[in-house]
Amino acid sequence: MFTYNAPTWYAWLPADAGSVMKYLGLGFTVAAVVAIGMWLLKRGRELAQGYVLVLAATAMSVIPFLLPEMHERYFYVGEVLAVLAIAVDRWFTGVAAAIQIASISTYVGYLASAAIMPLELSAVFAAVAVALSVAILIRRLRRPTGSLPRCLIKERCPLRRRAVRR
Repeated sequence: MFTYNAPTWYAWLPADAGSVMKYLGLGFTVAAVVAIGMWLLKRGRELAQGYVLVLAATAMSVIPFLLPEMHERYFYVGEVLAVLAIAVDRWFTGVAAAIQIASISTYVGYLASAAIMPLELSAVFAAVAVALSVAILIRRLRRPTGSLPRCLIKERCPLRRRAVRR
């Protein structure tokens, strides 16, 4: 068994999938974490204040989704951080909604001893949340100034003077 009621991509695998999938998942998780870390180092700039939270929310959703033998409770921190990340980036509303649907369906299924949604469908919601959070993180961190609006990048923007003085 590769998942213990967690909405991960392992829910889509057959129950008799070999242990090779477990090691592939571990390797892929390590590769993903190292790739994001190297990209952040290569960026050469500090993260804007709020984007540390967005990075943490993304990591706490991606890592349990990729690792084998996860329980549904390992998504709890990612859920809370995704809700908090909405204050930094409103596009995280979709991430928070998708991860809440995935996780609540598994929590209720566990507590009531009856699934309200198939685990495979919960994993689809979790996959959507993971893909959205990674896309949002990459898009936002590719900006040259982190979290500043595009207007503040231009020289003649009236808001620029106030933002620079901080």
